[in-house]
Amino acid sequence: MRKMNVLLLTIAALVVVVGAAGWFACIGWKSFGIVYEDDASSPVAIDEIRVTGKTVAVEVRPGAGPGVRIHRTARYLNPFHARPDETHRIVGTVLELAGDDGATFGLIEYVVVAPAGLRITADIGTGSLDVAGASSVDARVGTGSLTVTGATDDVVATTGTGSVSVGLAVAADVEARAGTGSVDVIVPADTYRVDASTGMGDLKLGIANDPSGEHRIALRSNMGRVTLAAR
Repeated sequence: MRKMNVLLLTIAALVVVVGAAGWFACIGWKSFGIVYEDDASSPVAIDEIRVTGKTVAVEVRPGAGPGVRIHRTARYLNPFHARPDETHRIVGTVLELAGDDGATFGLIEYVVVAPAGLRITADIGTGSLDVAGASSVDARVGTGSLTVTGATDDVVATTGTGSVSVGLAVAADVEARAGTGSVDVIVPADTYRVDASTGMGDLKLGIANDPSGEHRIALRSNMGRVTLAAR
């Protein structure tokens, strides 16, 4: 009995240690270190935003006017880390947002206010993407959430570990996939070719598959619920 109690206590301790380590690696470290914030703006009428980086979190919101406003927050575990150089640039009509990939335990966060109807492309290692009012979206997040609301064109949204949420303003094609995490999609009432599945989790489809539907919806989670609804 005593050996069993010791074993159970050892397992419990390991669970706590692993959980604490996971929390620290994913988000806990952001409570420490140093934070820099700055703002930038441009009158250029952009039509696309491209995001790349190992650790990046981006929020895009629609705003009035042809220009763009960017608020950047840079977080580092090392309290002596210097303020990073500029991590965004505008090339033609494309706003490029990057991370500080050379930093260990560093995260670049952006809040971007730009005209509605932009194309969004993203390839993020760890972080998140939250986009409102875009036209088309083609985005991948390795670890973290991916949210699209009010899109007016086709959406491709993929995560390795993290939830995917997509809401369309008009009928279009949607491909939404998560390795581990929920997939929730809301689309306008219309006819769709629906292909949806989950390896482990609830499957709730509020739209019937129409083989002759104009638009295609492909949803998949290896481990997590999948829901599709019409508004």
